[in-house]
Amino acid sequence: MSTAILGLSETGELEKIHDRWLSKSNCSKPRGAQSGDSEQLNVRSFWGLFLGCGIAGLVAFFIHFFKVVRGFCKHKSEEEEAIPSPQSPLLKKLQSFLAYLDQKEVNSKPKSKRKRNNLSMNSNTISRSVSSPI
Repeated sequence: MSTAILGLSETGELEKIHDRWLSKSNCSKPRGAQSGDSEQLNVRSFWGLFLGCGIAGLVAFFIHFFKVVRGFCKHKSEEEEAIPSPQSPLLKKLQSFLAYLDQKEVNSKPKSKRKRNNLSMNSNTISRSVSSPI
């Protein structure tokens, strides 16, 4: 690949490609010219890509949000509280949802620390076995 780029650079083809795709010389076109006629890359060239990424991100966010809410509903049905509260039902639900999220976050952190510790222990074991004479 490097030799191909070097070959293009030596023949001057690389400079032509740069001027054709990345130069700002096409900005001097008359106002009547349509932007679709230009072969130069710009933000408008990637609008579909930006739109697709945005939609995919929103879909992933909503899927995650609904999974969390579904998990909360299952958790809440398992843990029915019989103690009446003087707070409004909406505020109580919000507080219990936030407590559920905190509990879920606390439960997930030790797992990742445990994985890191296991990985560091494994790498230490491997480095010791490699450095020790046989």
